[in-house]
Amino acid sequence: AKLQGHVEPLRKHLEAVQKMKAKEERRMTELKSQMKSELAAVASEFGRLTRFLAEEQAGLERRLREMHEAQLGRAGAAASRLEEQAAQLSRLLAEAQERSQQGGLRLLQDIKETFNRCVPTLPVTQ
Repeated sequence: AKLQGHVEPLRKHLEAVQKMKAKEERRMTELKSQMKSELAAVASEFGRLTRFLAEEQAGLERRLREMHEAQLGRAGAAASRLEEQAAQLSRLLAEAQERSQQGGLRLLQDIKETFNRCVPTLPVTQ
């Protein structure tokens, strides 16, 4: 009977410990679930940010290509105009050299004629 008096408090203490253990196990399950949920949220957000950055990169690359292609187009057009000017000047030079073989007055008249003919066609470059 005396021993029974000590057993009952031990049994109650054991029940209390088991309840606390069960509570801690539930808490661990909740924490694991919360961690899993938070990790999924982080992965989702990084996925969204990765897609956003990929779209931004593609847009910037497209705009850069368009800008550079436009610049190349303008440079090509300028090079073509300069090529045409060079061809006209080469023709003028050849004509002037050919006529330099002729007499003085005729040469001046021909140069004036050639100059008047070509000057209006030469585009002004900057």
